[in-house]
Amino acid sequence: MISKGKWIAPPYTRCDGNNIRWVKLVKGKRRTAICQTFSPHAESHAQFIAEAGNVADETGLMPRELLELYIDLLDYCDDGSASFDDPEPGSVIDRAKQALTKAKG
Repeated sequence: MISKGKWIAPPYTRCDGNNIRWVKLVKGKRRTAICQTFSPHAESHAQFIAEAGNVADETGLMPRELLELYIDLLDYCDDGSASFDDPEPGSVIDRAKQALTKAKG
C-alpha cells in the first residue's frame, strides 16, 4: 500500500555540500519523510520518486500498472471493435475508467 497524500521533494543541501534530497508526504500542515536520496542526481531522483508516489495516490495504480493499462488500451483501440459504453467489470475499459475517476477526485 502506498502512503496517501501529496508527495514532495523539497530542496535541501547539507552543510558539507553533499547533494541530499528528502521525499516527504504532506498531510495538512504535517510533513513526514518517506525517503532520502544521496548522489549528484539526488534532486532529480527525489522528484522522480515524489511524482511516482503522486501518480499512485491519484490513480490507485503503481506507475508500472498505469503503463500496462495504457498498453492494453492501445491494443484494445487497435483491435477495431473497441466499445467504450457499459464495459464489462474488470475489462481494460472498466479499469481505465476507474483510474480516471479516482484521478479526477
